[in-house]
Amino acid sequence: MDFSDSDRASDEDRETACMLDTESDSEDFVSDEEECHQSVPSKRKRGRPFGSYQRGETEDEDSGDDLSPVQANEEDLISFRENFQAMSSLERRQWLLDYLWSHSQFDEQSQSWGFIFILGTTSVCCAAFRAVLGIPQSTFYEVRSLFLKNQKSVTSYKRKGRQTKSMKAIAWLKLYAQNYGEKLPNSHHIHLPPCSTKLHVYELMVEESQGDFMSPVSLSHFLSLWRSEASYIAIPKNNRFSKCNVCTEIKIKLGETRDAQERMMLQKKRDNHLKKQNIERQKYYKHQQKAKMFPNKYLSLIIDGMDQSKTSLPHFVHASKFTSTMWKLRVHLIGVIVHGIGIYGFFDLFQYSHSTNLTISILLSVLYSMKDSLPDTLYIQMDNCARENKNRYLLGFMCYLVEIGLFRKIKISFLMVGHTHEDIDQVFSKFSHWLGRHAAMTLMKLMNGFEACYTPGPHSIKTNRVYNITEWITPFLNTIKNHSKPHVFKILQDETGKAKLYWKKWSTDKEWTDSSNYLLKENVVGSPLVIEPDYSEIEENRERLESDVRGSYRFFGKEDDKRWWENFFSSQFDDTEDALQMSQGTEPLEPTDVYNFDLEEDSEIPPVIIGKCAPSAKATDIAPGDFVCADVPKYAGEWPQLGRIVSVECDSVQLQWYKGSRTTAWTPCTRRVKGVRGKTEPWMEKR
Repeated sequence: MDFSDSDRASDEDRETACMLDTESDSEDFVSDEEECHQSVPSKRKRGRPFGSYQRGETEDEDSGDDLSPVQANEEDLISFRENFQAMSSLERRQWLLDYLWSHSQFDEQSQSWGFIFILGTTSVCCAAFRAVLGIPQSTFYEVRSLFLKNQKSVTSYKRKGRQTKSMKAIAWLKLYAQNYGEKLPNSHHIHLPPCSTKLHVYELMVEESQGDFMSPVSLSHFLSLWRSEASYIAIPKNNRFSKCNVCTEIKIKLGETRDAQERMMLQKKRDNHLKKQNIERQKYYKHQQKAKMFPNKYLSLIIDGMDQSKTSLPHFVHASKFTSTMWKLRVHLIGVIVHGIGIYGFFDLFQYSHSTNLTISILLSVLYSMKDSLPDTLYIQMDNCARENKNRYLLGFMCYLVEIGLFRKIKISFLMVGHTHEDIDQVFSKFSHWLGRHAAMTLMKLMNGFEACYTPGPHSIKTNRVYNITEWITPFLNTIKNHSKPHVFKILQDETGKAKLYWKKWSTDKEWTDSSNYLLKENVVGSPLVIEPDYSEIEENRERLESDVRGSYRFFGKEDDKRWWENFFSSQFDDTEDALQMSQGTEPLEPTDVYNFDLEEDSEIPPVIIGKCAPSAKATDIAPGDFVCADVPKYAGEWPQLGRIVSVECDSVQLQWYKGSRTTAWTPCTRRVKGVRGKTEPWMEKR
């Protein structure tokens, strides 16, 4: 017998399959449709045959208020439902299929099947039977279709796998995030550029997948895949890390304008901007691969610092009200990845100024460890911080390394401002996760945690020597101007053996530009002095620190940690002891990147000028009370140097130093009076 025709029937066939058997020996078989409509009046609406439904109307909606009264004990009904729901999904489907085979009869006259539904000793309609046992309507008709196909067993039920275009959409999104996203240093999340929107990302996916699929996934399905398969990729509304000025400006303008032509222009600029930053990032990846494939020719490294608020000591996993407000010791971590060789973490103890001297000293430590196998070419990747990286002292020292023959070529690259988070930040993210699960009460445990947080394991190094590179190399340096604009520098020896500085705005620019002068105006002689560590702030706040740390001893789990702190408090903080600087709950202001916002990224930048240039105007006489900017090599790490003139003499001036930033008020600097504990005086100096 062919059951396919009855199975293909629509609403009318579905109800016909449940009609009452008209033979005299089947009086006990009552269809669920007839019983559900026993209370329906015989009068019906014109044009609607009996048993039909309006569009969007379901059987449950028609019969929801006309369920057959179930003459059974409430406890029995609950027992029926619990026994049925206790079975697995496959067992429930098999039980229902067996039930249909044992409670059905075929009507020869109507060529359809009739079913009887019984709960205990009571006959009920189909809707009541499903409601009591908790059988979904879709499940019931799925099993019923198996019955009509003459099947007596239910095969294993498996959810349909992802379609090919869904899998490709997920793969495209992850690759897009890898190329354009920022890897955060404090979590495993990836943040897409702030100028992006989910609709914009979807439109890019559709545009790039047209060659693979005529009809890619819909927007709603794409967003569903994003939430379920790639929830770590986000476009945050607020981010405490630095944002790209261009991305922010484009996003603001897109939100303000409704002009179609202007929006199209902004969207085009956004696409060009994202493509350019992706190309700059790909250039960095190319340097990595060259260093890994040809270690005898190339050396590639990246250097950056971690968020200072994560590494304060003692570090508790579960912060109480006391431990969250106590004074702690700040520890700063600077990470270096030498691609293909290893990862290094330098834990400086805040006894040194965070300046170019610290950056160069760490680079020297890394290079010295590989002194017997240094290749000819060095690639360095840095961020755009002018205080530590992008200044004439670092460029001059790189020229010095080329002139003495340590390297034949050095290339220094800087990613776009706001798009500088890279693989070193992934290491910091893993360390941040480790700190979220482990306590670190002492410096050694903090350093051991850094070595255990990542694979391959990093190396922890305690910074105990910093050289005064800036003061040593300043007499041999020419002045330089506009060096904050380019993103790539290259240093080579010319035919005379002098180091020549070349630059270009982006790595994709075809031609290098050089300056007519040399950054090193003469051969560098001598050697830099070692900077003495400064522990004065620890002495000033020793009592508060001891009180808070000893008050937190009840949260310590090991006696060794307490002994470490007692030894720390009893130390005299000379140059052989560990020393850490206190944090008062506020983070220091980060230096402002020297960068001028410009939507026209392909516009020309002013040339880098080495040496003295003609003054644009006559110098103005200075008088007491005027504020001036200074360039004192001894304080090269304290950028910007701003002071107020106190007095003017023939060949010198008396300055009072000020501190502040673009967003905070400028206030006079003070320093501790030597020999008098707790007393300070205005910081004045004769220059």
